[in-house]
Amino acid sequence: MFWNILAIENTKNLKHRLLRVELILLALLVMSILFFLYASVHGTPDGVTISDEDFAKIPHLVTWPGALVFALHFVVGTKLLLIAFVGAVTAQEYTWRTFPLWLSRGTPRPLLLAAKFTALLIPIFAFIVVALLSGAVVSAILSMQIHGTLHLDQVNFWQLGLSAIRTAYSLLPYVALTFLLAIATRSAVAAIGGSLAYGLIIESVLVQSLALQTASVGQLAKFLPTMLADSLLALNQIIPGLEEGAQPLLAAPVTAILGIAAWTISLFALALWIFRRQDFTG
Repeated sequence: MFWNILAIENTKNLKHRLLRVELILLALLVMSILFFLYASVHGTPDGVTISDEDFAKIPHLVTWPGALVFALHFVVGTKLLLIAFVGAVTAQEYTWRTFPLWLSRGTPRPLLLAAKFTALLIPIFAFIVVALLSGAVVSAILSMQIHGTLHLDQVNFWQLGLSAIRTAYSLLPYVALTFLLAIATRSAVAAIGGSLAYGLIIESVLVQSLALQTASVGQLAKFLPTMLADSLLALNQIIPGLEEGAQPLLAAPVTAILGIAAWTISLFALALWIFRRQDFTG
């Protein structure tokens, strides 16, 4: 039964108009930024200042292989699109009364919610694939323009695949939080607004506040989702030799993996606890 529900949810998500619109927006954003960076090499607009250090990185960011991993960072930076999709498709189940329909057929609540949450993995990887493909096409053109070659011998496709998986994995706590809020409030607006407020405001304030405390208290900041994600994504090497220095609040990779799993499982468990107590008879 789980796999049947999962297949139906996957089909429904992939056909959702919102997902298609957001994927188009993501592709346009990736291509626009790469073209803007390329244009900046030939002169920046009035009022725009680029440091010499950043200016030296631009050719690496818009050409292969650096641009391929650089494109993945747009998915993290534009996670608000993913949050909007998760909040909308989860809350709409209450509006469309899909949940009561499944439950009336004897579907166990834990199984139904697990399938619903698992189906969100496909949209996550859709964001990853679109960012990679759009970035690859544009950066291929720019690579030929700047270097006259793609430098395929420098592309480590194994590491690129791992970078894609790490990027997708780092988004799970935010997906789980939006999923939880949609289940708890039955409202897309509340779920999307709450997740954005946490990701854009509350979490930043918490990191800064904890960093100002004693060393032992400050270390708690590294266990917040954003710092765990940064710790994991630090492994996505973009430009060899140009990485920033070690940051004290970054956790070890294994700690980041376990921490992200703990956040995701805990938020889903809370969503399941709420879902099992909801009344669908009204």
